Amino acid sequence: MEQTRKMTLKQHGAVYHAVRIGRILVNDHPEIAELYGDGMTQSRIAESLNVKREYGIPSDEAARSSIRYAITGHAGGFGTEPY
Repeated sequence: MEQTRKMTLKQHGAVYHAVRIGRILVNDHPEIAELYGDGMTQSRIAESLNVKREYGIPSDEAARSSIRYAITGHAGGFGTEPY
């Protein structure tokens, strides 16, 4: 699929931050994958681990994205290494 628009600096920063925090969450909370597999939503996991406060994440959406990256990993890009 061809990209039709470029990301803004703010969008790029948000993705970079979510990817970076996702990597940290994998190490700090390896139980995330099990919680998700047991049916807990990404939002609920973020709430139960208090991800916004503990990791300085500004929004619920960014916290959910960080949980998503912790679950699925990241192929690299955005100035980060794959995990």
